[in-house]
Amino acid sequence: MSRLRRRHFLQLAGASLGAIGLNQLDFMQRGDRMHRALAQNTSRKLALLIGINGYIERPLAGCANDVRLQYELLVHRYGFNPQDILIVTDELSASGLDLPAREIITTPTRQTIVDAFRDHLIDQAKSDDVAIFHYSGHGSYVEDPQPLDYEESEYLQISGYSNFQGLVGTLVPVDTKETDSADTVNDILGSTIFLLSKLVPTENFTTILDSCHAGGGVRGNLVYRAIDREAGQARNPSQVELNLQADLMEELLLKDSTELKELREAGIARGVAMGSARANQLAAEKQHAGFKAGIFTYLLTRYLWQVGQTESLESMFVDLARITRAVDEGDPQDPVYFIQPGTTLDQQPPYLMTPDHPFAEDGRAHV
Repeated sequence: MSRLRRRHFLQLAGASLGAIGLNQLDFMQRGDRMHRALAQNTSRKLALLIGINGYIERPLAGCANDVRLQYELLVHRYGFNPQDILIVTDELSASGLDLPAREIITTPTRQTIVDAFRDHLIDQAKSDDVAIFHYSGHGSYVEDPQPLDYEESEYLQISGYSNFQGLVGTLVPVDTKETDSADTVNDILGSTIFLLSKLVPTENFTTILDSCHAGGGVRGNLVYRAIDREAGQARNPSQVELNLQADLMEELLLKDSTELKELREAGIARGVAMGSARANQLAAEKQHAGFKAGIFTYLLTRYLWQVGQTESLESMFVDLARITRAVDEGDPQDPVYFIQPGTTLDQQPPYLMTPDHPFAEDGRAHV
């Protein structure tokens, strides 16, 4: 991605937002109405940012740029220490634009991602910290070892999940096909992310997924972040993945898979989860002012650069839905969010914290 001055970056944001009747003043006024008490006093802010482009099947071009967009937002808007950000991507350092960070890991395999999650988020976070997990890359689905009953779960309140019965969404690492059988994949199951998230010791935890759970392909200017499974035929998870889940369940003192199923049907494990599209939709990346990025990550980070003080997660997603529809060039893509059961985190600020620095701050941004 070429270097852009932050002023130019925000001007680009304002152009697309203004097209649907939203502007920077609107955001400032909304933020001013939110009470300052929403701010979280935290001792540390941790982020794990993952972006995978180099797939053998259907390579992508915008996922490393998603990582850059999030990195710049977190460091220059939210005051993250670069040494508290861990990056896993196969392109960032090779692009000639290294970012100061705790580490940049350039082998986004299944084991690398799992290890990074445990090492950086589970083992380091404390109860009053903020933690963020961002994934940009291909998504897919497999047969769910503990299938949810969507007719009984809260998920049916958002359309598009009932036809996902019997399946579970996955994150696709670069070694997805390195298994002993053609019928299995080396993906990271959504239920594994659930278990890992439940081990994160802070409730100030946000998951952002910019990937698909079904379908795939290229249409016009859009590249969809999904791996086809031979005309929609779901594969099975690898034995390594199932063994990991058994270990995590033991660590969480879960009695059996039935207890895990009940917890998943109740809602997400921890904090807030944001998704780029519903389960039956495709998430796309496209060209944005000279570089490619995920539509969701691009609009989300530009939006958060624009807000004056802060607003609620619920309010932000109302606007994001409108913005996404305004720039839509292909299949519908409706961003969604979920909150931890029994909480009112949708009334908290996005990322569960207020920005450290003013909106539209001038200066240079490495984006």
